[in-house]
Amino acid sequence: MSYGQFEWQRASPFTGLADPRSFYRSSQYGEALATLRYGVEARKGLIVFTGEPGTGKSTLLQELTHELCASVIYYALVFDPHLSFAEILRSILLQLQVEPESTEESALLRQCVALLHSQVESGRIVCVVFDDAHHLRNKVVEQLMCNFIGASLVSPHKHLAQIILTGRPELKEQLPRRLHRSLGSPPALEC
Repeated sequence: MSYGQFEWQRASPFTGLADPRSFYRSSQYGEALATLRYGVEARKGLIVFTGEPGTGKSTLLQELTHELCASVIYYALVFDPHLSFAEILRSILLQLQVEPESTEESALLRQCVALLHSQVESGRIVCVVFDDAHHLRNKVVEQLMCNFIGASLVSPHKHLAQIILTGRPELKEQLPRRLHRSLGSPPALEC
């Protein structure tokens, strides 16, 4: 019998992609998942989640998005950290089921901010999750922070989006410089 013949194994286990069906909720993963979920639900704004390669961060993010979806929290998941800010805005709009009205960054930003403002005003939470965030360009991180964290007109304590940056441990070292340039180091929930 080959490995792929097992009933539960529908996809090849060696693709390198996270499979939420393989998620095992150990006490450590359960705690990390609860912390991430708390950060989103409490509208902490920025959540930083780091770990060594191969420790299950991507699988944990997949599980988190399933739980967020079940609790009616809207999310956008960005797996490609090499996208430009305009491409990220376009991806967010499409994942929130809104057709982008333009390809220009400024128009995409206005549309995305308007959408996020309407969600905040309605009491909804939008979470934007970045995997491999240690590869994000400094300019992209600064634009995300400046435009989505602390930018709500409804309340200065309500962020337009909850942002989860997930990556390798060096992400923690990169962030203070990036955040200082963009917002003067907002508090971040770390996992």
